[in-house]
Amino acid sequence: MAACAERPRAEAQGPLTPAGSEAYLTPLAWEAREPGRAGAVYLLGSIHVGTRQMGTLHPAIVEAYGRSEELVVEVDLSTAADAVALATAWDERAWLPAGQSLDQVIGPDTWRRLSDWLASRGIDPAPLLPMKPWAVLLHLVRSEFARQGYGAEQGVDRAFLDAAAGRKPIVALESYALQLDLYDGFSYEIQEMMLRDLLDPEDPAYTAALVEAWGRGDEQAFLELLFPSAERWLPYQERFFYERNEHMARRLSELARDGKTRFVVVGVGHMVGPRGIPALLAGRGFHVERIGQN
Repeated sequence: MAACAERPRAEAQGPLTPAGSEAYLTPLAWEAREPGRAGAVYLLGSIHVGTRQMGTLHPAIVEAYGRSEELVVEVDLSTAADAVALATAWDERAWLPAGQSLDQVIGPDTWRRLSDWLASRGIDPAPLLPMKPWAVLLHLVRSEFARQGYGAEQGVDRAFLDAAAGRKPIVALESYALQLDLYDGFSYEIQEMMLRDLLDPEDPAYTAALVEAWGRGDEQAFLELLFPSAERWLPYQERFFYERNEHMARRLSELARDGKTRFVVVGVGHMVGPRGIPALLAGRGFHVERIGQN
């Protein structure tokens, strides 16, 4: 990636800004302003996992964070109370009704493929049997990310939450319980489809492709990586992305009425395309433009 002529000033230092870097990450980021109203809404599309060698954000993005009065995220899991709420929400939703087991609610072919997949990774299937398919999926996705060297503790969201802790107010657009309710609201058929997608032969470079696309701000790559065109995925995309995008854009529009400047970190899947948050804010009358490009 091309180097920017100017490095962030010391006072603008924030997440993902190690000293001495000469090349900058240029993820998808925007400035949104409502005509006639003070303040700005800065939008950064994030990925929820990363590595310790992610790199350095473009100075324009770092400085936008520095100018912001509040950090806005999907979910705030920065405190011990949030961690307890997370565990409680999981325990209340993740388990199948008594008397049911995973191999009974997914098809025999999916169960066979799952068993083979787990065996190839040395994972005992027994603890997964009482779990709903979506919960098994989330559990295994975390495990697979870790196996490939990516961790949620190095995610972009976490970097900003850590930077804001005790320094900026943190506003959450959603709760973890709401996010789990989305998964839990899918039929077993869709949950099984999502699980099978994990088990299908996968490009071993898929996660690396996501991280690289994030670093260079490649919107088209994300549309292709995150939004399969097959019709069977449409109910999932509608519920998991588009309905939530509408809610988050409406909430951000409401927050903007007080004229404060806010820095918003939301999963990049919610930012891309004609039904992404930047496009929805533009439809609400905001002037929206990309920032942080080399």
